[in-house]
Amino acid sequence: MIKTLIFDFDGTIADTVPAGLEIANVLADEFNYKKIDQSQLSHYRSISSKEVIRQMGISYFKLPLLARRFKKIMRERVAELPTVKGIDEELSLLHQKGFRMGILTSNSEENVTRFLANNSWEKYFQFAKCNVRLFRKSGIIKALLKKHQLNPKQTLLIGDETRDIEAARKCGIVMMAVSWGFHTGALLGSYHPDYLIHHPSEIAKILNSLNSQGL
Repeated sequence: MIKTLIFDFDGTIADTVPAGLEIANVLADEFNYKKIDQSQLSHYRSISSKEVIRQMGISYFKLPLLARRFKKIMRERVAELPTVKGIDEELSLLHQKGFRMGILTSNSEENVTRFLANNSWEKYFQFAKCNVRLFRKSGIIKALLKKHQLNPKQTLLIGDETRDIEAARKCGIVMMAVSWGFHTGALLGSYHPDYLIHHPSEIAKILNSLNSQGL
């Protein structure tokens, strides 16, 4: 049975893709990488995170500083960030059903805390691990499992990028990929997540099916 749900933040519960694209372009000149035109977004959504970085010409050595600058600008826009359509109702339902829920994100703790407060979501989440380096999620997931004494077979990760699928697989936990975030459903499907969904209302339905079967 699945008892614990770990949610990615950007693109999964917070609709940050438009703001993220704008901030990325604001920082492009400073960090000497290519800007993304709106017409190119569909292309970048259809390739892996590592390939996005390569094609944009982003230096891996500058990634930590770029991430800090990105989160600083995002902090100024948190109050304006919309939630993913339909996720509020689903979080409420999952909370009522007694699932333990947490957040795992590369975004800052301050941004996540303010966003949760703005939407009165603090009651839904029992833990949050923020400022996670882009390709270090698997190590952090293992640490969370140990810290909170979570059974990997009873834990499910919900995210919108291919790196979420890879991280879940390395940790032996169930993965539910969502197509409404950054990466397209087609790309996510090619990485073979345990589940691929297209609307938040599918989360509880799948969990009900899983847990009724005792899987």
